[in-house]
Amino acid sequence: MKRNTLILCVLLLLFNTGCIRRPFVEDRTEIYLSLKVNLDIQPSVLTPEETDMALPELFRVCLCDRETGELVYEDFVGPEGGYIYPKAGTYNLLVYNFNTEATLIRNENNLYTAEAFTGEISKFQKSQLKRFLTVRRRAYELAKKKKTKTDKVSTENETKVPQEKIVNEPDHVFAGRKENLVIPQLQAGANRNLVIEVKAKTIVEVWNVKMTHVEGCQYISNVNALMTGMAESSMLYSEKDSDRPVTLFFGMKVGKDHKSLIASFRTFGKIPSSLNYLELDLNISDSGGQEHVNHFDVTDQFTGNEEHLIIVNQPIVIQPPKSGGFAPEVDDWDDVETDIII
Repeated sequence: MKRNTLILCVLLLLFNTGCIRRPFVEDRTEIYLSLKVNLDIQPSVLTPEETDMALPELFRVCLCDRETGELVYEDFVGPEGGYIYPKAGTYNLLVYNFNTEATLIRNENNLYTAEAFTGEISKFQKSQLKRFLTVRRRAYELAKKKKTKTDKVSTENETKVPQEKIVNEPDHVFAGRKENLVIPQLQAGANRNLVIEVKAKTIVEVWNVKMTHVEGCQYISNVNALMTGMAESSMLYSEKDSDRPVTLFFGMKVGKDHKSLIASFRTFGKIPSSLNYLELDLNISDSGGQEHVNHFDVTDQFTGNEEHLIIVNQPIVIQPPKSGGFAPEVDDWDDVETDIII
């Protein structure tokens, strides 16, 4: 019995000694992610405030399985980076800012499905554009009828009545990527000064529009614009734009020369289709409450346009408004029930 007890004590002593001498292996690795955000966006020659941007406040860090794209580890860092604590392994990395007002992210837990998009304009905005959209649709239908009469054979190139969604401009989304990122497993006493540098740039394009010949700018009170043929969304990792077309809503203003209309708008880009038609419609409201609808085909200006500047030289004439010309339209009332606390 004494012999067995002695053997047990020796084994326990050897076991404890072995645990002390064997170096501990860290379950997670502390790494500093150095983030370099590129704010050098395509120059906005008409609205220079676009180039005077502040850094986004928060970025999401995603380490994903290289084959499936499934999210394995996530963390959050500031605009200059921060420490992350993933497990050892080899991953594909995606970093992007997500605290945006207009741009939304869907399917965000997979590297290959994470997609940036914008929502439709509000019901209130649609109601404000009701007459504009009605006149615009009638104009497209009339153009379609005229083309059908003149062309013996109908083709896909004929003007079509716009049916796509009307969406808001996207906010800038700055995304960075790294493939086959190796996260080592640290042992006790190993060098902890591990740094990963990731560069992030926007996936959103900035375009400029200028109507060069506008008469009667002094009578203009508001200008709304619709650009057809824009891409609905963009993939965060591949930066591939979707082939689903949407119409982009944005505003324009009178230029400093008081003879032009100018605007800058943000977009994921035009849809990749080679048969894509890009058409600009303006709804100009004058000081008397009248609306003036104008249509322009700007398809040819999107190809090879490195300056991202669309110039429309066709004249726009706004006549002096007639007195008493304001004629607002009111839709049916909706019943609203609410409790009033007295």
